[in-house]
Order: sequence, then structure tokens, then C-alpha cells
Amino acid sequence: MPITPGQALTQLRTNPQAFLSKFPVRIFGDPTASRVSNFRIEDDGGSTRPGSIVSLRRHTTQRFAIRYRGAAFGNP
Repeated sequence: MPITPGQALTQLRTNPQAFLSKFPVRIFGDPTASRVSNFRIEDDGGSTRPGSIVSLRRHTTQRFAIRYRGAAFGNP
């Protein structure tokens, strides 16, 4: 069952190890890395992940992306 980006962020904050073992995350960099910046988390489509036992079986899951939204101070 899919989860929302808000639920994903909560799970990532409360139990990162469990979240990252189930959901792939792509993090896109900040083009102005010297400033404090805002990012957003969004559903990035379907994906697969390896099973908990070492094998060639893959399980379907969601993928999330964390993208630059704009500077926290100044123009977004």
C-alpha cells in the first residue's frame, strides 16, 4: 500500500534504518550549498528493493525524491 510523502518523512525521521531498508531515496543537491535551503520530499514512482534474505528476489516498493525547493531566507 503506498504511503504519502508526509508519512515517508515521518518514518524517515523516526526510524531511518527501517525506512531506508524498504524505500529507495534519491537526494538532489542544492545549487547554492553555502546557504540554508528548503527541500521537499515527493513520491518519485515505483521501484524495487532486495529481499531481507540474500537472494535474487526483488520486492516492489515506492521511491522517494528529496529535491531543492528554494532558499529558506530570500527568494524561493
